[in-house]
Amino acid sequence: GTIQSSVDGMILVRWRDVNGAKSYNVRVWNEEGKEVKNFNAPKTFTYLKNLPVDPKQKETPYYVVVTPLGDTPDIRGKDSERKTLAMLPLRNLEPPTIKSIQTEQEEQPQ
Repeated sequence: GTIQSSVDGMILVRWRDVNGAKSYNVRVWNEEGKEVKNFNAPKTFTYLKNLPVDPKQKETPYYVVVTPLGDTPDIRGKDSERKTLAMLPLRNLEPPTIKSIQTEQEEQPQ
């Protein structure tokens, strides 16, 4: 399914370790097919953040592909399947509603 962003606008993308891979190339495209991120990750996960969000849409779609890399730049594995990401508008928490206020009872003079 689609990987959705958290309330703070981050997406955790994880993948299985590939035997012999030293790092992984992560590429992200927007809905129009323009590449918006291209970087290497040393582990089997990465966080995507700061992807632009269209406030008029319920969610802004992106696509991600991960490619295993070997010891040298010319050693590349096969691309992963293309996975859909959904950046949701940032949701700030609503302020709480105060239900009641009580004060301590004043002491009676003796």
